[in-house]
This record gives sequence, C-alpha cells and structure tokens, in this order.
Amino acid sequence: MKEAEDHKGYGMFDSDSHFEQQYPIPHKLTMDLKQMKWNEEPIEAIPDSGGCMQTREENVDKWLAKTIRTIITVAQGEWLVEMSKGLQLVPADTKRGLAEHYAIVVSWESSSMEVRLDEKIPAHVNSYSAVIKYAIKCGCPTASATGDAVFAAGAANDSQAEREIKQTYDKLVGYMASYNSWIEKAVKMQLPMIVLTTKQHFRKHEFNAFGGVLPIKYALDEYGLSTQSARDEASTKL
Repeated sequence: MKEAEDHKGYGMFDSDSHFEQQYPIPHKLTMDLKQMKWNEEPIEAIPDSGGCMQTREENVDKWLAKTIRTIITVAQGEWLVEMSKGLQLVPADTKRGLAEHYAIVVSWESSSMEVRLDEKIPAHVNSYSAVIKYAIKCGCPTASATGDAVFAAGAANDSQAEREIKQTYDKLVGYMASYNSWIEKAVKMQLPMIVLTTKQHFRKHEFNAFGGVLPIKYALDEYGLSTQSARDEASTKL
C-alpha cells in the first residue's frame, strides 16, 4: 500500500499536475540549423567502374573525399559526417539472434543505450533523446538551456520535456530527408548491398529516417581513403 505522502507531498511534481501546467520548467531545447540546399551543392553518384574491383575502389575513394567536402559545406559544419564516423560496430549476438550492426551508443544514466539506424527507431522519448544527444556530441547546432536535465526530465515523463524532445527529433528527421535521398541515389548503382543493408528491416513504403548516415560509414570502413589521390583531395578540408 502506498504512503499517503506519495499523493500529498509530491503530487505537485507530477507531469499532469496543476502546478506544472501553470509554471512549466524552462528546458528550451533549440536547434539552429539552416535548410540544407543540396540542389546548390549536389552529391554526385559514384562513377561506373565497369565491373573492375580496383577501379571501383579508386572511384569510391575519390567519391568519399569529394562527398565529405560537399556534406561539410552544405551542412555548415562537420556534424553530419561525424554522425557517420561515430557509429559503433556492435558485435553479433548469437544468443539473441542479432547480426553484427552499426548503432548509436550513448551513455544513459549509469549504463549506455543503443539505437540501431538500420531499423525503425522506437517511438519513445528515450530513443529520441539518444539520437539528439548523439547529434549534439557530433557537433549538430542544438542546445538545451538546462543541459542533460531535459533528457532526464523526458525519461521521467515530464510532459514539457517530452514535447521539446519530440519536436527537436522531428526537426532533425526533416532535415535528414533530402540528404538521405541524395546519398541513396549516389551509391545505389555501385554499392547496392550497402543500400539494401540500410533498408532490409523496413517495409516497402517505409523510410529510414537516418538512411543517409549508414552508407557513408559502410563506405569509409570498407574502402576508406586508401588511395593517395583521395587523401590529397580530402586533405584540403578534413
């Protein structure tokens, strides 16, 4: 049986309380992103290799170098590239039937939280918070007037914090939409398996909200910037 004070002493701090409705906590989670104009700085497709593995490797290397420079220019910073580079490779778990995969891994209270980008992100405030915290860590121009307190409040069912987190997450997803499309079009002919990997857990008419982040990570890990010409081209910006 609950103590009476659970209802009397702390009711004012419940998310639905009259006190909170009148005097909400000013978390103020803000995102300062300008619309990314990919039409003005388009991401070009990887050139046809004619079936030659060596040519494809060289083409992907050069494409990565040029594309990374384009992304940094259009996104007004390196945060979008860092979102790809910072993904962690999670080993396969045979007991749980999980294959090896990339994921966002962020510290969460006394442990860590994993969010896969090759699956539909759970519609939960904690998942949204993890993505936003990761984006901030990567340099996305997003800030909270109360620091991580907004995410803790969201996890504790604070209605205002939940609303701010969801609105910020939706805004980030909106910014990613055109980027995802450009990246998919750029890699699908020469690296079709990478595109398939990012979409395999989605139904036909579903879209991957962060589908453009994964292909860059896969391409960097598989091909890197291994040729000298690619390294020379990338060095002007990276």
